[in-house]
Amino acid sequence: MRTITLTGNDLARADVAAFARFEARIALDAQGLAGVQRTADFLAEQVRRGEPIYGVTTGFGSNADKLLGAHRARDELPGGNPEAVTGTLLEELQRNLVVTHAVCVGEPFAPEVVRAMLAIRINTLMRGHSGIRASTLQAMAALYNAGIVPVVPCKGSVGASGDLAPLSHLAIVLLGEGEAFLGGERMDGGEALRRAGLAPVVLSFKEGLALNNGTTQMLACAALALDRLDALVAGLVDDGLDVERWDRPRQADGPLRGLACRLRDLRRVNAAIEDGSLFTNDALLGAFRRARGRGGSVHLLGLVSHGGVHSHIEHL
Repeated sequence: MRTITLTGNDLARADVAAFARFEARIALDAQGLAGVQRTADFLAEQVRRGEPIYGVTTGFGSNADKLLGAHRARDELPGGNPEAVTGTLLEELQRNLVVTHAVCVGEPFAPEVVRAMLAIRINTLMRGHSGIRASTLQAMAALYNAGIVPVVPCKGSVGASGDLAPLSHLAIVLLGEGEAFLGGERMDGGEALRRAGLAPVVLSFKEGLALNNGTTQMLACAALALDRLDALVAGLVDDGLDVERWDRPRQADGPLRGLACRLRDLRRVNAAIEDGSLFTNDALLGAFRRARGRGGSVHLLGLVSHGGVHSHIEHL
């Protein structure tokens, strides 16, 4: 199995597809990890100085103006806190953010989608802007490399507001909770970590926010859908070349000649879309109108000429 190094800057769609199919292992760029840790250290210093920081020393959303206290209010209940909690209040805040948002329903996403989500999320966090620690990213990479696939139910995203719930299901296994697949068997997240020889992570400042804020699930689904579309279009083009010799349509006979002409025009239009010359070249505009004018070709046009779109999202 080959290894792909994630830097945070140059993850290609082909890499995402390879991760999705578990055809590659994840390595983390050393220089990128150093930058990630510098940001985490800076954040820790601000917390030590008592600076108010959203989602770190404050609540979330409408509670953004409320600073966390020095101790848990539950500890002041008569008889004490019935739920003994280890760790600091700031650590509990990040854990609770993940646990309370892991509420998706429905059938689990296919393992390919979840592995793509893991790779994309790790790559995003490798940019070093979130405050997550290098050790937490290393734990995420180890989880992927061990073949652990978190169970992420397919219904629960809030769209443009973020894939908070799906990403929480992705992250909760890091904490030793939730569920995961390992070797095709569904089990508790903690058991999956134990079998893989991995330890649960205790989240630090802002790490819950870093792990569940983003649109990674939508991006993973889109990247894999585009990968399948490319395979479909390649099949259509191959069929045209094999059956019609579409660059020499006059050599085709009978009804095949019409299809060959359409494919020839579509190829020319596709190239024009790629280089931006479609609407500045009269001959190409004529090919475009002919392609639209022949029965059924408008549907092929939509498929074969998708390159102008996917070239813009080739790098995630």
